Amino acid sequence: MVDQNREFDVNEDIDLNKEYDLIEKIDSLERENHLLKMRVEELEATHRIELEAKEREIEHRKKMLEELDSHSKSQKDLQSMTKDKLADSGVNELLRKIDMLEATHRLELEAKEGEISGLKRQLEEQESQWKSQKDFSK
Repeated sequence: MVDQNREFDVNEDIDLNKEYDLIEKIDSLERENHLLKMRVEELEATHRIELEAKEREIEHRKKMLEELDSHSKSQKDLQSMTKDKLADSGVNELLRKIDMLEATHRLELEAKEGEISGLKRQLEEQESQWKSQKDFSK
């Protein structure tokens, strides 16, 4: 009879140990889950800040691009007006100089327009990447 009670107590101790281990494991998993959720929130906040900074950079570059574009247009207008004035005065030597200046400015403008075009493409690519990142993070 004593052996049966002793056997029962041992089995009961084993069951309690298993139950304690499960509770401990659940607590550990809950702590880990909480830490992971905090990490995800931290990463989302960091991503939002980076995205906002990139959006501000895009706006700044767009503004610079518009200023470059406006400047190149005003240079073209100035050249055209200068040529018209000199053509009206009939000074051939000045017209030749203007032609040389136009050729030089045309090359410079083409280079600047190429640069502007490249910057526009670059901005559009970055903007589409950042928008896709923004859409992905939602």
